[in-house]
Amino acid sequence: MKKYDCIIVGAGIAGLAIAEFFSRQGKSVIVLEMENSVCSKASADHHGWFHMGSLYSIFWKNNFMRTLIGGLEDLLEYYSSFSRMNLSVDDNGKLKTENTTGDEWFTNDNINYLLACKNDSDFKFLNEETFLKKLKKLVIRFGWQLHVRKFVARHAKFSNYQWLTQPQTASSDIPNVNFWSRTKDVITKFNFKNTTINPKTHISVRGFDATMRSQNIIKDLVASLNNTGGIILTGLEVKDIAAGESEVVVKTANKQFKSEHVILAAGSGLNSLKLEKNESYRIRKLISPLLVVRPPIFEKNFVRMTPFVQKSINHLKHELNSVEYSVVGGGFELPDTATEKDKAEIESNLIETTESTFKVELSKLKHKIYWGNKTEVVFENTSRNYQYNIQDINKRTWIAVPGKFSLAFSLAVNSYKKIYGEIDTSRLGTNDTFSDSSNIPKQSHTRIAEEL
Repeated sequence: MKKYDCIIVGAGIAGLAIAEFFSRQGKSVIVLEMENSVCSKASADHHGWFHMGSLYSIFWKNNFMRTLIGGLEDLLEYYSSFSRMNLSVDDNGKLKTENTTGDEWFTNDNINYLLACKNDSDFKFLNEETFLKKLKKLVIRFGWQLHVRKFVARHAKFSNYQWLTQPQTASSDIPNVNFWSRTKDVITKFNFKNTTINPKTHISVRGFDATMRSQNIIKDLVASLNNTGGIILTGLEVKDIAAGESEVVVKTANKQFKSEHVILAAGSGLNSLKLEKNESYRIRKLISPLLVVRPPIFEKNFVRMTPFVQKSINHLKHELNSVEYSVVGGGFELPDTATEKDKAEIESNLIETTESTFKVELSKLKHKIYWGNKTEVVFENTSRNYQYNIQDINKRTWIAVPGKFSLAFSLAVNSYKKIYGEIDTSRLGTNDTFSDSSNIPKQSHTRIAEEL
């Protein structure tokens, strides 16, 4: 058996990004994937939204936004050599995602945020409510106003930030604002015709999250991995992992692989592996519905935000062979153990919210709902975790979870730092020429749009 520097279990976006970066740093790596193609599960299910921190600037604490802006820092520092990675800094020190060929990682279609104000119907007090319920809504409304102020202030700071002079302090500087120091410069007027979103009861903020071309990102990572000597083997399910003092042996049904380190990036498949128990954290799996509609029911990318999560809704427009379609999501989620009855109820709510928001009858349009998977490492006394994590099981075995597709790059970089230490900057160049995409499946929403 050849002994590798690192074995990565799982060829989703997390495992793929880790393997590519480790291989680019000169480590010998092999990726073992139980499916017959890469990025075929959770990495294929998302709706093409690349999180750059805009959405999570609504949270009071800085940590979620800090992590996502840190992802931009990592992209600029460690992935600029990819020819299609089009996030860069212009001559004025502002971030840009320039499109010249239409084949780059990110589009120019930023996502607008529409935030419900205190005069919106979401905050109406019904006469039959008790005093305690009214008081609770008053507290929610006041708290929401403070969150909105901070959201606006953070977006103003982001839009004015100088990335040329302070490229590596953005993640600490931008989230840290005084919520009273807001500016109206980032608040824009909107008039969403054919929707029930009232411009008199919402404010509009131009966000800095963007839509992405996921397949191009995956293709480039695979190309770089191949061109730096990395190996991907599909159709191999890991049965056992035996960690010793000097090496780890990974066993499949009829093969064995040996390495110094093993990183488990199998996402939803982590619970099927026999891992040592750790009381400080647990693997949590969630599912969320996404609605694909063809032709598109709206022209713009936006998120309607409200403190009442199940009344939120987001819309992204995608294109398939010059044919456009919509992908609609909201604040709906369930544990992956949910019953079909629970899922049917959530699907009904998503359809009702979509029809009422866009004034459409979905029964007259081609549409389909699919359920996307999310895997998180959740710590004690927390219910959700939107950040990437790499946790050691023992000194040679690690669990890696990206939290979001867009955090896979920071996960890769920081996994390397955690295991090997200093990064060799002379190895940051890459040859990402890709010739064969036969083993890379289409995104779920793209495949469904084709079916429709």
